[in-house]
Amino acid sequence: MKYTLVEHSAWTVKRDPCFERAVETATITTKRVEDAVRRAGGAIYYSWGAAHDAEQAANYPPEVEGLIPRVRGAFARYAMEGRRVYIPEPVTVKLEETHGQ
Repeated sequence: MKYTLVEHSAWTVKRDPCFERAVETATITTKRVEDAVRRAGGAIYYSWGAAHDAEQAANYPPEVEGLIPRVRGAFARYAMEGRRVYIPEPVTVKLEETHGQ
């Protein structure tokens, strides 16, 4: 099985404002859905544990204090079962300069 992150159902179903900027793990059930998630910019996780860890990290970045989640990324137009796919914030890697090497 493969997984991705999508809008939290507490927002999409109940419209609970505490979850408007939250994500949850969703199972990718077909190759067609997997391809659509990739095209939308969503991440693919190869285990539930990896997806769950990414969910927690996305919902609670370092600046979030308390229990109300707030992801940094965006949501795609593409939706799985009514929940838009989460597009993670790009990761920036700072490379150290090497002098004379």
